[in-house]
Amino acid sequence: KKENCFFHRKVQKNKKKIKKMVREFDIEELKNYRGENGAPIYLAVNGTIFDVSQSPNFYGPGKSYHVLTGGDASIGLAITSLKLEDLQTRTLKSLNKDERETLIAWENKLKSKYQIVGVLKGYNKINISSKL
Repeated sequence: KKENCFFHRKVQKNKKKIKKMVREFDIEELKNYRGENGAPIYLAVNGTIFDVSQSPNFYGPGKSYHVLTGGDASIGLAITSLKLEDLQTRTLKSLNKDERETLIAWENKLKSKYQIVGVLKGYNKINISSKL
């Protein structure tokens, strides 16, 4: 039987581990992960939360990308802006196709480099063809 197969049991065990490692964060909780007072550095991109702690020279306090940490960095990365006013006034609905492509490219780049630690609660992932 499939359930008695060593490989099947191993795969099922690994699926459970992966499920445990990725958890849901709400936006308020995410604000605690900005690398201050020894906390890890997290940022969300298109609903996926990455641990970018291994790159404090980019994301740490006082560094250029720190403004994106502890929250949803999607807008800033999609429009390639680190200006706080852009991050606060633009919305996902305002992204054009090129900006959505840029967002997806950033998400893929971060997936290749950083550990995924969670997902943003209630987030509707977008793709290049999303009608926002």
